[in-house]
Amino acid sequence: MPVPDIRGKSWDTFLDEFKKEWKPGQHIAIIAPTGQGKSTVLVTLLDLRTYVLAFDPKGGDETLGKCGFPRLGHWPPPGKAYDRMADKKPVKYLVGPKINRLAERPALAAVQAQALEGAFDDRGWTVAIDELQIAADKMGQADAIDNLLISARTRGVSVVSLFQRPADVPRAAYQMASWIFLGLTLDVDTINRLAEIVGRPKYEIRGAVNGLAKQDYSWLIVPNNPRRPMVLTLPREPEKVPTGGNVSRGTSRV
Repeated sequence: MPVPDIRGKSWDTFLDEFKKEWKPGQHIAIIAPTGQGKSTVLVTLLDLRTYVLAFDPKGGDETLGKCGFPRLGHWPPPGKAYDRMADKKPVKYLVGPKINRLAERPALAAVQAQALEGAFDDRGWTVAIDELQIAADKMGQADAIDNLLISARTRGVSVVSLFQRPADVPRAAYQMASWIFLGLTLDVDTINRLAEIVGRPKYEIRGAVNGLAKQDYSWLIVPNNPRRPMVLTLPREPEKVPTGGNVSRGTSRV
C-alpha cells in the first residue's frame, strides 16, 4: 500500500506559508462537527485577507463576534468603505443585523442576500459563510451561494464556507473548494465524499484524520489536487505532539 504524502506543520508555520499561496478567487471549505473550532479557525484565516464580508446567519454568533469586525446591518456599506478599498486599506464587516427573535430572521436574510449579490458585483471580497447549512436552508440562500461559489473565481471573490457534513450543504461548497480543512470526525460519509472529490483513496483520508490531535488548531488540509501533499497542522511542533502516527515535515506514515 503506497504511503500518503503528509506534511506536518505547526499552525503558525502553516499560516505563514498559506498566506502567500491562497490566491483571490480560490475557495476554502472548513468541515468539522460542532465544537471542533471551525469559527476560531475562520477568524485566523480572515486575518490573512484585506477585504472581508463575514456572514452571520445566526444573527448573533458569539464566537464569530470575537473577530472584532463592525457589524453591517444593511447593504451597501457606507461610502467610506469603498474609499478605504480604493486606498488599499483593510475593510472587514460582520454582515447582518443582530437578531433576538425568529420573527426578525427575514430581515437578516434580506440583508445577507443583498450582500451576497453585492460582493459578486464589487469583486475582490473574501466572503465567509459560517454555518452554511443554516444560510442555505433556513435563510433560503442556497441558489445564491451556489452561483457565487461557481462564478466567483473569475471575479477574484474567495468564499470560505463552514459546515458540519457535506451531505447538509450544496455540493459546490466542497466541489469548488481549492482547499478543504477537515477537523477530527468519525463521520464515514464525510470522509468518503471528501476522498471522492479530491481524488484520493479513502484509507488515506481516514488515516490522516486519525492522526489529528484532540487540540485546537489541529486540522487536516486537503488540496483539491491529488498530486499535492496534504498538511496536518498542530498547535506545537509536530515532533512534540502525539498524533497517533509518525508525522514529520516530509512524507510520513499515518
